[in-house]
Amino acid sequence: MQAQPIPNFYFPRVEDVSNFVTHLESAIDQTRFEPGQLLTLHQDRPIWVKYDLAAIQRSVTRSHGIGAKPGCAPIVRAFEAGQRFAEPFPNAATIASGIRVPAAVGDFMILDAVRSSCGTAIAVPEENILPWMKQAIAAEGVSFCPESAACICAASMLRESGWLKSDERVVIYNCGAAQKYPHVAPPELQVLNPNQPIDWQRIADHG
Repeated sequence: MQAQPIPNFYFPRVEDVSNFVTHLESAIDQTRFEPGQLLTLHQDRPIWVKYDLAAIQRSVTRSHGIGAKPGCAPIVRAFEAGQRFAEPFPNAATIASGIRVPAAVGDFMILDAVRSSCGTAIAVPEENILPWMKQAIAAEGVSFCPESAACICAASMLRESGWLKSDERVVIYNCGAAQKYPHVAPPELQVLNPNQPIDWQRIADHG
């Protein structure tokens, strides 16, 4: 099968950015955001292009919304209620500060992306975030942040429910690091006494 040519859309130069933003703001003011439309650029102006949703669903990775329960899950709540806009989440609280967003500015875009990609939204138990964070760090040797740990927990829950299949590939972005959260997961470091011989075997046994 011969590869189809990629449309030659125009991307603005740096000097065109202010002009583009003006046109973009005008388009946003005059156009309702609807599923089944894609905003792109053509000749330095934003245009709305209809796309074949069914064809995209067969090839595009599903996107998912993650929240923490009971602390902060406005996107999950809106998704489950079939709403396009998420109501502010009162008294938001979670150790994963990156998802402690009681009122997302782009809530409708997030929900559109999740639904259009045939994804889902799920809230993970707050008490499971830290254990998954420690387990992921121990298993991969990578410093995971609590937000990524919440995603790993969500993937595990979706796999257990059968929503994710065993042969599916899951991509999780680690957008932070444990070093940014010493108040959440304080490091348990061994202290060496400079006046005593170093017990290398004890260090090897305990990591």
